[in-house]
Amino acid sequence: MPVQYRFIFLALFIILLVGCGEELPPTPTSAPTAQATATAAVTPSPTATLRPTETPSPTPLPPAINVPEQTVYGDGVVMVESVTIPADGWLAVYRQSQAELSADDLLGVIAVEAGEQQGLQVTIDGEKATSVLQFALHAQENPTAEFDPAASELLLITSFEVTLQLVEPQIVVNEQEVLEDGLVVVEQVVTENAGWIGIHNQTAEGMGDLL
Repeated sequence: MPVQYRFIFLALFIILLVGCGEELPPTPTSAPTAQATATAAVTPSPTATLRPTETPSPTPLPPAINVPEQTVYGDGVVMVESVTIPADGWLAVYRQSQAELSADDLLGVIAVEAGEQQGLQVTIDGEKATSVLQFALHAQENPTAEFDPAASELLLITSFEVTLQLVEPQIVVNEQEVLEDGLVVVEQVVTENAGWIGIHNQTAEGMGDLL
């Protein structure tokens, strides 16, 4: 081979090598990586169970008896200002006694309704009455049964002093003629205590002068 061709061939070979050296290698393509998506487990919220609202029970009324100062006359009527009882029951009046309550000491009784009752009257046996009376509230076990102190639960008992005037003052004078001697005949006088009888003139205004 001629020398000039050798130089040309060598130059082309060098140029070829330089061109191959400058060619950038291809960028490797990474294999797609499967991306795991983490999903948080959702915990259901607990459901609150509502309890039914309890209706409060009414507080029972405490039993109470209120009796005013008074005078008990021959009709035996005793006034009771007020009574409070938690359920239907009985208001009984007894004479004062050191023994347990019994039918022998019972002077009078009335039925009372639950709650507060005002302006009550109890008629008692005046012949057995004492100046200190015992007032008692009893539970009513059987609405159709008659009152029995031994069988009825005692709710409250209290004592009140009263003034007894069971003998009503009374003067009986028959129609008569009054003579010159001025004597007036009085047929009957009923009084609990010793006292005086006075005779007065009758006027339009009422009692006149003492005769």
